[in-house]
Amino acid sequence: MVLLSVLLNPSIAFSQKEIRQDIALDNNWKTIANDTNHFAYNGFEKSSFVDKNWLPVTVPHNWDAYEGYRRMRHGNRHGYAWYRKSFKLQQAEKGKRFFLFFEGVGSFATVWLNGKQVGVHAGGRTTFTIDVTAVVYKNNQP
Repeated sequence: MVLLSVLLNPSIAFSQKEIRQDIALDNNWKTIANDTNHFAYNGFEKSSFVDKNWLPVTVPHNWDAYEGYRRMRHGNRHGYAWYRKSFKLQQAEKGKRFFLFFEGVGSFATVWLNGKQVGVHAGGRTTFTIDVTAVVYKNNQP
């Protein structure tokens, strides 16, 4: 009983919130898909890549637009999709750790940050977290 009251103490919850800050990245994504060629957008991970013709979306997003029945073997879209988002951290202080948390992606994801591959995940629509501390710009410097 004492343990339960300690876990529900608001001052403990408040101090935990000071330690961790969550930043939602759901808005302002760009995406494009290709059903057959996973090399169609080589260099997309570079900040200089031009994505002006990509579709603006909010995640979660699904490339199956469901615009009527499609006569495909599995009835839904198969292929490759790319998603891009640019953002800046308010504080990238030395000693802080940074993680990207995904609530779920398609069958397989390769994640890039600041032009570097930071992780892969196979296991569609399952959550995963990637430690990106090593590639986050420290004090807003590359």
